[in-house]
Amino acid sequence: MKSSIIEEKLITCIKSNSAYPGLYGVPLTKLKNKIPVIAYDVDAIYKGNDIDLLCRVIDKCSIVNVNTFQMDHLEYFEDDDIHTLLYEKDEDGYEFPCYVETFYFDDTEKWLIYVSHERTISFTGSKIVEIADKVFGNMKSDKKSGIFRLEHEVVTQCGISKERFRKVSGSQWENIYQKIAEKYADKTKIWKNGLHWANTNGYSPESMKNLLGCYAVDYSTWFHLLVKALDLLSHTAFLDNGWLDYYIVSKKYQWLIGFNHHDIISCIGEGLNLECFKNQ
Repeated sequence: MKSSIIEEKLITCIKSNSAYPGLYGVPLTKLKNKIPVIAYDVDAIYKGNDIDLLCRVIDKCSIVNVNTFQMDHLEYFEDDDIHTLLYEKDEDGYEFPCYVETFYFDDTEKWLIYVSHERTISFTGSKIVEIADKVFGNMKSDKKSGIFRLEHEVVTQCGISKERFRKVSGSQWENIYQKIAEKYADKTKIWKNGLHWANTNGYSPESMKNLLGCYAVDYSTWFHLLVKALDLLSHTAFLDNGWLDYYIVSKKYQWLIGFNHHDIISCIGEGLNLECFKNQ
């Protein structure tokens, strides 16, 4: 069910305690006011069969029933059994790591768990952070955020010079993003979100006239098929580990490729040769 009261309270709490302006994609690592927080790679936990470690953290904090708030759909659920959620699975595997942009909490307001679409799970609150640190030891997430992570991995793994990268200031970044959003974001229904979920829900009506196609791909290899200029990305964990929901955009904004967490790429604009995807 939807709960505007819970939504407003949670968003207000996060924004008032975060140094980051948004609510998506950041594993609660930029909290201020000295609020303790620790983050881990949730995919690594599940792939390493370490779910029992998650349960140990939960049990040591005496957490049983939780309230859940899913940010994308603004849905709120009460009194879910956390153990059932952690072990729930379907034919594709465990579902918990896929519940991205989801917050878990209870009425004590002493802790908060958040799973982001960067595939991190964050624990916030003095007791739960202390226990998680002891239980997980050295498994802390070392994921860098955004383009800085990409730059680091390209430089260290591909031998590309740092001089090839040009950082922009906050105001410049906003201008670049605004130009992309002005051309490709659908403002008819989700204009406040900019490009958020455009790679799933669709782009602007005008740019959709130049939709070149959507293709199901393997998240860890699809970019091998791109032009040679993008081939260097194939050697980085930034993409190879399935870093989800990102866009690759022409410097002249002539085309855009969006990859979403359903392993679908959408290609829009002019100047792309997509024969490699049509023939795979």
